[in-house]
Amino acid sequence: MRQPPPRNVLRDEWRYGPCGIAGKGTFYFFRKVECPLFALLAALVLMCLMQRALPAADGLELGPKLVMIIRHGEKPDENAPVKDKDLSPQGRERSHALVKVFGKDKEFPKPDVLIAARHSKHSNRSAETINPLAAALGKKIDATYDEEDYAKLARAILTERKYAGKTILIAWHHNSIPPLAHALGAKDAPDKWKGKSFDRVWELRFADGAVTFKNLPQKALPGDAEE
Repeated sequence: MRQPPPRNVLRDEWRYGPCGIAGKGTFYFFRKVECPLFALLAALVLMCLMQRALPAADGLELGPKLVMIIRHGEKPDENAPVKDKDLSPQGRERSHALVKVFGKDKEFPKPDVLIAARHSKHSNRSAETINPLAAALGKKIDATYDEEDYAKLARAILTERKYAGKTILIAWHHNSIPPLAHALGAKDAPDKWKGKSFDRVWELRFADGAVTFKNLPQKALPGDAEE
């Protein structure tokens, strides 16, 4: 026969419930828990409560202020006999032109954070597109996420404190831009990025728990769309 647990610091009454936890309509976290599953669930609950409490403790609200998403610059001819992972001459021209597009008193605000898709065996173009801008701003590019990891990236941007209140510029691959925007909460973002379009900026503004989406022209190079 089980021996009754020691007097609990929270209340006097006790009885054995599921998994041998003493309590009467109350969970007790101060005695040894004999059910591993319950212990795991309890730990997860406590972690969630702690994460929720952190912003309230210092007044910091999680989530960015603004996210701007662009496609990497133009790429070489896909029908060429030798596949090239880098930008085409026009793509390099665009990468340098972006220095005049993003920044103080320019078409788009100066980004606090620069993110690009990780280099792969197929493409180095995402980071190459914002390399000149990074050099001009004196910032490093975070290229730690693979193209397919857009959901993980979105979760990090929305929940990690280092992104709170920041303006973020992301250079990505066009097939994964729509799901990335959706994962960030942009419900109005299109389901597809036009295959031959390199001159757009998808702007996601975060305010009062809502995300406002706009599809805007870069106006970086002659011939870019005006609207």
